[in-house]
Amino acid sequence: MVRLFVDFTWLWLIWAAVSTVLDSFFPSSSSLSSSLGVLNSILASIAAGQLYGARHKREISNSQAWLIAVGLTIWSTFIALFLMLIRARFGGEPVLPEGVDTGTLAIFAVATLVSLLVIRFALRWGVKLGARNALKAGK
Repeated sequence: MVRLFVDFTWLWLIWAAVSTVLDSFFPSSSSLSSSLGVLNSILASIAAGQLYGARHKREISNSQAWLIAVGLTIWSTFIALFLMLIRARFGGEPVLPEGVDTGTLAIFAVATLVSLLVIRFALRWGVKLGARNALKAGK
């Protein structure tokens, strides 16, 4: 299971770097930035799931998918916060905008819930693809 988290982490970081480069080409589009953040989670979940499914040649149960998705959501939130701290330290930007209120926290909570759902369904789909392809290749 640790390998799944490692695969998710490096894939998420690669997609974060790609999305940062894309975001620098379109700096005025804040909607692009938020959609690229969701895309990071989708692509990293599918790819990590495929690697897991190919390695173990089996699918994961529904409850196992939810447990892994909760862990990956918490982990990706920590990674994003860490990257925000690095950007603030070396880029001179504030970590949080001034005037953080309950509305901002509510948006963060909804975004985290959406991230959980996206990671769960993308991960399960990726594991199915990886297991199916590994079993086909083994015949």
